[in-house]
Amino acid sequence: MKNNNSKSRLVSQQLYNLVCETLEQHNKPIEINRLESLALIKSEKEGMALNAAGKNLYILAASAESDLVVSEYPSYKMKSVNHLPEFHDVKRGIKYPAAAAKVLLSSKGYVGLMDIIKEIEKKKLYTFPVSHPEYWMYCYLKEYEEVFSRKGDLKIGLRQWRNSSVSSTPVKKHTSDGGRKIRKKPDSSDEITPNMLEANLESIVAANLEKIEEGLRLIKRQFVCPGVGRIDLLCEDRRNNLVVIELKKFGGDQNSVIDQIARYIGYVKTHLANPRQKVRGIIVVAKVDEKLRYAVAAFPSIEVKTFNLSIT
Repeated sequence: MKNNNSKSRLVSQQLYNLVCETLEQHNKPIEINRLESLALIKSEKEGMALNAAGKNLYILAASAESDLVVSEYPSYKMKSVNHLPEFHDVKRGIKYPAAAAKVLLSSKGYVGLMDIIKEIEKKKLYTFPVSHPEYWMYCYLKEYEEVFSRKGDLKIGLRQWRNSSVSSTPVKKHTSDGGRKIRKKPDSSDEITPNMLEANLESIVAANLEKIEEGLRLIKRQFVCPGVGRIDLLCEDRRNNLVVIELKKFGGDQNSVIDQIARYIGYVKTHLANPRQKVRGIIVVAKVDEKLRYAVAAFPSIEVKTFNLSIT
């Protein structure tokens, strides 16, 4: 098991070990609240007095800095789309379901948890007062099952169980016939799961950064740039330069991704990079469309890589 300062700051070594033991015994990912309960019950049987740490457990799994990983995120839709529900009770977190309802009201299908968070921030429906609001959104929406239908759970698993392998191919820029073009890999869209959520793709890429680029090191997932948005993956390369990675799931809209990643690069240059650090961007998509192919040619600091997922 990995041992690092991030883990020791988030959860105790005893709880971490019990969580890993619980997962190994069940041999499958477990819903995060149930996993925590099972680990605490085990601690009581062994005479330990451990405190609950659900959010910290999630942060640890989402950080890709331990043997724990987020193996599944849920998706939601409204049970009724005739009107916006009114949340009059005084439960904590009431603004979370209210904001989620505004996002889901116009959607006919299920929307992923992380996509809900992104839409809330993009439309400025609510300013989250905490980091990792997706964990609290998951907890609060469970209290309103009469309003929201949920598909899936927020589950934690072990890194060693990952059966998905990621291979990435850079979309190279080159000069031909006097103009700049992009050579793309053969179309492999039939190997991609169309319903893959961006959050699930993010978890897989975060755990396989060496496939994106050798020497990449994760700094933070879902890095918040106030007033600008959230960087999917903020990384550092082997030359200690900063790398902004933006992910687009299969079939995702690529029209605004250049503008989006350019803003993130600008924010990182202004607020995070030291004078000697370069900042560049990597866009990860399943298939490059024609508009993105031309747009990225104008930005030397941005490259595109395509992913190919397979189950082995």
